[in-house]
Amino acid sequence: MNKFTPVLFLLLFCSLLIQAQENRYAIYFNSKSNTPFSTNNPVTFLSQKSIDRRIKQGVSIIEEDLPVDPVYLSDLKGEGINVHETSKWLNCALVSMTPTKAESIKLKNYVMSVEFVAPGASGGRLTGSTKFNDITTFGSDTLFQNQIMDIPLMHQEGYTGAGITIAIMDAGFTGISTLNPFQHLLINNQLIYTYDFLSHSTDVFDPAYKDHGTKVLSTLAAQSDSLSYTGIVPDACYALLNTEDLQSEYRVEEYYWLIAAEKADSLGADIISTSLGYNLFDDPSMNYTTDELDGQTAIITQAAEKASSKAMLVIASAGNEGTTSWQKILFPSDADGVLSIGSINSSFDKSIFSAVGPSADGRTKPDLVTQGSGVIVINGNGSLVANSGTSFSTPQVAGLAAGLWQAFPELSSTELMQALKNSATQAGVPDNSLGYGVPSFRAVQNFVNSTQSEKQVDIFPIPAKMGEKVHIRINDPVENSKLKWTIYNRSGEEIKASTDSFTWQDNDRTFDTAGLRAGIYLIVLEINNAVETYKFVLL
Repeated sequence: MNKFTPVLFLLLFCSLLIQAQENRYAIYFNSKSNTPFSTNNPVTFLSQKSIDRRIKQGVSIIEEDLPVDPVYLSDLKGEGINVHETSKWLNCALVSMTPTKAESIKLKNYVMSVEFVAPGASGGRLTGSTKFNDITTFGSDTLFQNQIMDIPLMHQEGYTGAGITIAIMDAGFTGISTLNPFQHLLINNQLIYTYDFLSHSTDVFDPAYKDHGTKVLSTLAAQSDSLSYTGIVPDACYALLNTEDLQSEYRVEEYYWLIAAEKADSLGADIISTSLGYNLFDDPSMNYTTDELDGQTAIITQAAEKASSKAMLVIASAGNEGTTSWQKILFPSDADGVLSIGSINSSFDKSIFSAVGPSADGRTKPDLVTQGSGVIVINGNGSLVANSGTSFSTPQVAGLAAGLWQAFPELSSTELMQALKNSATQAGVPDNSLGYGVPSFRAVQNFVNSTQSEKQVDIFPIPAKMGEKVHIRINDPVENSKLKWTIYNRSGEEIKASTDSFTWQDNDRTFDTAGLRAGIYLIVLEINNAVETYKFVLL
């Protein structure tokens, strides 16, 4: 019988080793009843900018916003458990501990549940990458990708993101601290916060993490005369949050994202831009199904919904699953409060890789699209390259939103979200490939200005001066896309007639009064089989 002893010993040793190995868990607490924090004194856990954002948009600070009870954390540490991060919104802690300890912790009276989220005690700094296999080709300037959303017009009118804070959840911001196109962020203190959730440090620039985040940020913030490159909102402030483990896929990354969103909230961020999405994991037991794309199941989706409820605009990539068996959007793009961004090519067709909707409960997804095929970005070496993916269409929409919020600071996050969707190129006929279509600065500008009028049609100025141009503006071109207008003088003589198509990007027509005499004129409009007559005076 002694010949079996080494085998038994080896089995016993392996069993003990497994029990002694630390893994990562989320410990959920059952209350905040004894927390020393109070919603009446939010400055102890939120920045003033965060508080002001909520006050401005009528969003209350509630118990959900209170930090985790420090007594619970102290007790866990007393048990020898390594507490990495905590989540206010889900009232939980992200920890490392052994499986044996995980079982015993469940018996604590303040613990509601314990969830295994990843093997190992830490993600660490891993070299190489098995994710973000972007298509890279030779780069040029950013003219086209900016033009389709009217970014040159936005810049011309002076909106470059000043006063807006954008939090970017991504992986790999190599070169940001040294490359010339990003130096203005450092010089002007626009880089307000950095944090890496894998190493629990402020260093997000480690070359081991590659440069996906660098490329994403370049579409927003880079400025380089030598490269003929202009980001969409170079004057915005940024928080760079590294939440992605490049060599593995476990649900712990969803928790990193959750806690990063809470950090963005507490910093006072206005916009969250995330080019990350999840569905399948290295541990198949963690996998989601397309039936769970219901806006409430995945941890990251719950986190995105809560971030949206705090008056932040959350913008997420739809995913590049269009040619895979999954095909559908990724989490958290299924969240109702999230703008899910797909991709088109330079011919305005859906990129073959761009994921589609609808959500599991039938909502239109993605919400918007812009160029994601052949997007010109700056990589970690400071070179211009062309990359493809919804990773790069997403920050472009975030940049547009930032410029619009600077232009219309009175809008709430919900109002801005609706304006972007309802004025996009497919607003009247949204589908599950392109959503509501391509958004643009001019279209949203026209949409917001038109909501200030109760009329179907505005004609101005009235009266007009001789030689002055008179405007005919349609205030709902989605419903009223075609209009025939005819101008008559007082004697009933036809002066001018035209039939025009209108969109939110182009909802205004003018006619020149040069050569007309002073007097009273009639404008007859034929719209939706109805005829309306307006009078204007030419002085």
